[in-house]
Amino acid sequence: MDSHHHQDIEEAKSSSVDDEAFLVASNVAMSLAVLAVLKAAIELKLFDIIARDPKMMMTPSQIASHVPLSQYPNLPRKLDRMLRLLANHSLLTCSLKSDDDEHGEVERIYGLSPAGRYFVHRDDGDTLANYVRMVNSRVIIDVCLNYKDAILDEGDNLFEKIHGKPMYHYLETDAELSKSFHTSMADLSYMEMKKILEGYEGFEGISTLVDVGGGNGMCLSMILSKYPSIKAINFDVPRVIQNAPSYPGIEHVGGDAIMLKYICHNWEDETCIQLLKNCYEVLPEKGKVIVIDLITAEAPDSSNGAKYISSMDNFMFFCPGGTLKEFESLCQSAGFSQFHLATTAFSVYGVMEFHK
Repeated sequence: MDSHHHQDIEEAKSSSVDDEAFLVASNVAMSLAVLAVLKAAIELKLFDIIARDPKMMMTPSQIASHVPLSQYPNLPRKLDRMLRLLANHSLLTCSLKSDDDEHGEVERIYGLSPAGRYFVHRDDGDTLANYVRMVNSRVIIDVCLNYKDAILDEGDNLFEKIHGKPMYHYLETDAELSKSFHTSMADLSYMEMKKILEGYEGFEGISTLVDVGGGNGMCLSMILSKYPSIKAINFDVPRVIQNAPSYPGIEHVGGDAIMLKYICHNWEDETCIQLLKNCYEVLPEKGKVIVIDLITAEAPDSSNGAKYISSMDNFMFFCPGGTLKEFESLCQSAGFSQFHLATTAFSVYGVMEFHK
């Protein structure tokens, strides 16, 4: 191989690397477009339309015919632009078909992908559609636009700085956002608890389970469906409890903790340790606290799991996530004798046991 040929190869490699770097950077810079299109697609119920017959794929014109309130000649073309972007991000599948006429024009047909099914509206909670709409609300976006202040200011609560009160207090004044928030949290809890129950057997043998911050009690209901002998107590603030539905076997009362599901990430370490100490004091010998939370990796990587955890970690604005070692440190600081990572759900949610 002569030196000129070798140089050409190296220059081609360098150009390819630079091209990829530019595209990675540009896609991140344009990520708002993905979120905007996704939100619009959910509001237009495009995923619902495509999901009506999972075996069929639909053209933009066919999809447009099911969009209510707005029918005009250019609608299929506009929808096609959205659908292509969603397919590029693996939220839809796409195939090409040629018309039978003499022009032989190519038309795209779309179907629902495994990831896209999470944006179909469902009554059972197995959906992210409500979550997307909640995080794209004006109230949340206003906080996101001021993220720099969360870094530069010593204060922790960016939401309070922007809106005048902490988020959970703000929800008491905004009925629409409160409903959206609690619905989306219930949806997330349903999907996560469904996955947890597939691989976690630590509820076996528990006589009384108290869920702190248990919301409407749905998670406990799912646990009881598999472990009906458990006496379940749901503990939350009165405004949540008073709107909670009645589930067989669940008592909606205030009490002490056994299960802390996505509680620790709401507080700094000192508060978490005090909460865990309170749990420790009321637990019987050999009792345990089940802590369910996102586990942050020690080193960043480009996997979907790592991206999701880091996104959620930053989206909390002021409440950092924790590594496995940090959760173990909380366990020890609160006086527990044993820490155990029992299982994970979706490879990101850790189910940890703190044994007395």
